[in-house]
Amino acid sequence: QPNKGATNEVNFSAWPGGSRCNDGRFYYMGEQCFWWTSTSSEINGSAKFRSLYHDGTDVTKNSCNKFYGLSVRCVKGELPSNSTPLKDNSKLHKDVIPKTIKDIDGNVYHTAVIGNQVWMVENLKTTRYNDGTSIANVTDDLEWSRLSSGAYCWYNNNAARQNTSYGALYNWYAVKSDKLAPKGWHVPSDSEWVT
Repeated sequence: QPNKGATNEVNFSAWPGGSRCNDGRFYYMGEQCFWWTSTSSEINGSAKFRSLYHDGTDVTKNSCNKFYGLSVRCVKGELPSNSTPLKDNSKLHKDVIPKTIKDIDGNVYHTAVIGNQVWMVENLKTTRYNDGTSIANVTDDLEWSRLSSGAYCWYNNNAARQNTSYGALYNWYAVKSDKLAPKGWHVPSDSEWVT
């Protein structure tokens, strides 16, 4: 039974978007979620990510090569330290935190409050940085494996996935641009996954 024991009480909705590995091949669509963090790893050429199996309840910490293609979730950041954790149905939440946000492409994402953070519920699927610059859509396996600049792709290079909650797969160079998330939002650091 998928996610046995999981409640999704915070509405995070873990969409298993799969991954694109260092050989350019695609794996785990519908089975596993992989989300980049903005944190580089101590291992040369690697960065940290978080993952969740379709039948699991724990988000685990890992690292992989920066040219892997993984999903991205964005966070608005912490609410003021003097505020109490908000509930989705609180008046303050409705007044302060939008229920939806848009990226530069006009894609709409729902939000969820988790503790003192506001998270996007769906995986990112923008094709442009938040300054309007296009992100390279790389479909060739060899080219993908040699990248040292920001890029994205759709799982199995299928552009029909653009209109799903699975989102796009980005390499870490796109994440590290600090322009991937909608303005006012950011790709969470490794430590923000546990606060």
